[in-house]
Amino acid sequence: HALDARDIPFINDEPNLLARAFVANQQGKLADDGLGGSFGVLYAPICVWFYQALLALTLDPIRLATLKIGVSALALAFALWRISALTRLSPWPLFLVALSPFVAFHQRLLWDNVFLLPISAGMVACTTSFLVEPKTWSLWLLAALSALALQVHILAVVPIAACALTALVFRFAWLRAHIGVVASATSVAVGVNARFLYQVCFERTAPTHVHPEFARSLQGIGHGFHFWSHAGFEAYVASFYRDSAVLRALQAGSGWLAVAASVAGLAAFARWALARSTPLREWPLDRQLAVLATLMLAGESALLLGLRLEPYSHYFNGAWFGYFFWIWWGFDRVRRRRWASALLAA
Repeated sequence: HALDARDIPFINDEPNLLARAFVANQQGKLADDGLGGSFGVLYAPICVWFYQALLALTLDPIRLATLKIGVSALALAFALWRISALTRLSPWPLFLVALSPFVAFHQRLLWDNVFLLPISAGMVACTTSFLVEPKTWSLWLLAALSALALQVHILAVVPIAACALTALVFRFAWLRAHIGVVASATSVAVGVNARFLYQVCFERTAPTHVHPEFARSLQGIGHGFHFWSHAGFEAYVASFYRDSAVLRALQAGSGWLAVAASVAGLAAFARWALARSTPLREWPLDRQLAVLATLMLAGESALLLGLRLEPYSHYFNGAWFGYFFWIWWGFDRVRRRRWASALLAA
């Protein structure tokens, strides 16, 4: 189902993006601009260019969507494989990503914002490589992906800030010693987005997104944990659960289980971190990524509450790893218990 492109919305942004790409191809040039978003800014044309490339291969929207899903899924899988290999966390929870209704739904959409799923995963993979062994190439690659993410959507500020702060906290000495490389990479990333950043600061129009009650935005902070369960799927096909008590129990139970596992992981990490007196640079890699995940959650919370946003699922596309990590890390902690090892071995 995750790779079946026939079951796909085609309502507003999808036809607009493909229409811009088609017209630009007919004119024999690259598109000048992307879509106008609900945050009052006009996005860069990078996503339109991507669809221009796909339209050069096929004009069939089903085949085009299949290509898009395949490219995005491969990029996401490679990034997660890289993170798993470096951290040596159990790879089994990665199946949750492939099975997640949240990921499956947004991977198939012909939008711009959805590209934050694989790009943010790539940013985390680059940050992980940099934390293992600081290298100039990984810093430049992180800067390139950050620049690309901001070209895609303004919500990229969450993973950009989380990755940058994590690198700064744990590898400050290296960054200070290579300040020239840091300044060059940052300047290039900012320069690529200079037009967009100027527009955000000085030419932004009134936003059109919904402003719900504060309690609604606060409640939405926990929605990201539901995306790995049937609770995250219910919003799209509520009728699937409506007539079955078993399915309703599965929907509610799996949602609460995801939230409980994530909260338990956060609490365990907080307790561990507060009891440590070792230098930050000596923290285990998975704990360093726990800081990155926490920063993603904090950034997403600040956006939801500060801008009073309705917690639509696509607003989490840049911060999804921050939510998923706690389920992943929690599973790995449980797996190390003797009873869990015996059960899994059986």
